[in-house]
Amino acid sequence: MNHDFDDWVLGGIARDICNRGKFDLVSLEFRKGKSLFQGLLALIMSQELIFINQDTFFKVSKFFHRILSMKSIRVLYTHTDPNSNPNWKVLADARIVCLNKTERNLLIANGISSAQIVVCPTGVDFAFFNVPPIKPEFNRVLLVSNYKERKNPSLMLEVIAYNLDFNFTLIGRGWEYSEIFDLMLKLPNFTYLEFTFPTYLECLEKNHIFLSLSTLEGGPLPMLETMACNLIPVCIATGWVTDLIQHGQNGYILSKNCSIADVREFLLSAMKRELNTRNSIKQYSYERYLNNFLS
Repeated sequence: MNHDFDDWVLGGIARDICNRGKFDLVSLEFRKGKSLFQGLLALIMSQELIFINQDTFFKVSKFFHRILSMKSIRVLYTHTDPNSNPNWKVLADARIVCLNKTERNLLIANGISSAQIVVCPTGVDFAFFNVPPIKPEFNRVLLVSNYKERKNPSLMLEVIAYNLDFNFTLIGRGWEYSEIFDLMLKLPNFTYLEFTFPTYLECLEKNHIFLSLSTLEGGPLPMLETMACNLIPVCIATGWVTDLIQHGQNGYILSKNCSIADVREFLLSAMKRELNTRNSIKQYSYERYLNNFLS
């Protein structure tokens, strides 16, 4: 089965599971509506199915619950949309890989057995993401994000405008559709780059701090890759942030109602330090993560 993963944040994980295992993945066929026939064929013919997105699983189970009940199901559970109303019961027989402890606790509170759940961040390829040979300027801050409201664009604009002694680079896609995009481009300490992987790698070499102001995440996914390159994370407490960051030791945790002054305080703290953030996440290899789906 052919899959188009290039435009999906979890596409690399899906592709690598396909390449390493014998599974069919029900992912983009239903998620993007590209090939309903292929998705149905996978549902009917395969004994083991992996859903690289819990929302896809919930949608498919509405129509094909009886078929799914006869399969071995694994689900990557990233984060719960507060505006959704999941049917938790359909997860009762699935093996679930959760990105963080908060989501695990939510699943357990809604009747899912802890024995079904594995908590593991997506992991990082340490052979590929390395500490740059030349230290970047300490006031350089990297944001990695596609445009969505949950990425907190208004706070992002305020933080950049308030901290003119820092240089901010935002790499992502879709920000030209944001109402604040033109205002951001006028700021002298801001650079926007369209996401490509080579450009992303250049950004990892040139920045000292990784900043995430998102209020809803399973990850944030770039946090591990930036930490593997020894960037210091300054992140709002969501997703796996509180699982992986020990505040003041390998990064800084912001509250969800943080002010621009709070962000500046931690940016200044991070700017003054050199931390071995890579060493603090060394147990989270990418192969270890994939084994949760392949074993």
